[in-house]
Amino acid sequence: MVRPSLENAATFWEPYKLNHIKAIEQVQHRAANYVLNDYSVKTPGCVTKMLSDLNRESLEQRRRHHLLFMMFTICNNLVDINACSFIYSSDARTRGQHRLFQERFIDQVLANSFFPKTIREWNVLPARTVSAPTLEAFRSLLV
Repeated sequence: MVRPSLENAATFWEPYKLNHIKAIEQVQHRAANYVLNDYSVKTPGCVTKMLSDLNRESLEQRRRHHLLFMMFTICNNLVDINACSFIYSSDARTRGQHRLFQERFIDQVLANSFFPKTIREWNVLPARTVSAPTLEAFRSLLV
């Protein structure tokens, strides 16, 4: 019930400061305690085991996947966003045909906004994943 509220529009507002990421993750940690009715263990890593028992990935990992799903839909013209305005192919000297041009930014807010951050993530994906024919195939290769 809470996770959809935490993930609403997360593709575009994703936090980049560590303290903000930890605060959001704490919500899921408290939910794991509640779902399993286990408040007794306070050792580090116990909540991580609870989340794996519940088959839940971290919210940070889910946000990363949502960013990449959105980039896939933009690059493949599956949404009404003019990709040419924001995304440029990298020149031929880089390794991999799927690489996108990465601008350098001094301002941390701008450097961690959707396109710069997602392009960094996109460029480290294998070519096989990026060139998936459908979003479902991309999703399965990403995991």
